[in-house]
Amino acid sequence: MNEEGRIGIGETLKRAREEKGLSLQEVETRTFVLRKHLEALEEEKWKDIPGSSYALGYLKIYSKFLQLDEAGLVERFKKDLIFKPPDRRDPERVTRKPVVKKTVKKAVKKARSQMFRKLLTGLVVATVFFIGFFFLLITGRGQFFIGQQIPVTPTPDIVAVTPTVSPPTLPEEEEILAPEPEVFVLNLRLIPEDLAWLEVRSAGRNIFTGILIPGKEYVLRSHSLLELSGRDGDRVRLVLNEQEEGLLAEGGEAFTRLFRP
Repeated sequence: MNEEGRIGIGETLKRAREEKGLSLQEVETRTFVLRKHLEALEEEKWKDIPGSSYALGYLKIYSKFLQLDEAGLVERFKKDLIFKPPDRRDPERVTRKPVVKKTVKKAVKKARSQMFRKLLTGLVVATVFFIGFFFLLITGRGQFFIGQQIPVTPTPDIVAVTPTVSPPTLPEEEEILAPEPEVFVLNLRLIPEDLAWLEVRSAGRNIFTGILIPGKEYVLRSHSLLELSGRDGDRVRLVLNEQEEGLLAEGGEAFTRLFRP
């Protein structure tokens, strides 16, 4: 029996490496087998290698690199060390596989939980946004409501509120007449058929900025120039001094219209 049969597998590998004057680091560089696995082969610490199949593969690579009897070493590894292919009773499989499976399940559960929280947060934000937007549409940003005149600060040229005038004292036998309502030079009624943006200016002042809501009518009364600008004027019908004037603007682009007394 030759020397390889008289000594152990690990000792055979170590002697062959030393005879060639190679270090473990040099063998690692040239075979791409980690140094710790090479040391485990030379010291026959098979449990330090992750699995019997890996140990067998490293043994083949190492013995071939050292120009040893690869087939003989593999046969000794199988017989002398009672090599068994991994099965369900293999301690390595029993101890590792459940841990990996449990870790994967935990990671999946955590990912689902994070996704659910993100979806719930997005739903809450979207709900708050749409509630706020709907409130703005209904109230027209607090500027005016259906059939209500646009609030305008009284100026010499713009009349927003009918002034209160004390009627002259008349004899008791004469009929007391109610004061006649003031007649405005400009009387505009806006009837939106869909949502449209509008800004109203007069005498250098911004009177209204907001969204016109379909189903409502907006009344503008003034004694001075009115400047109307916005978008989607083709969605709004205009009645000027009780005369139907068609659409407020043509097309859905931005527009500006002036109405003079």
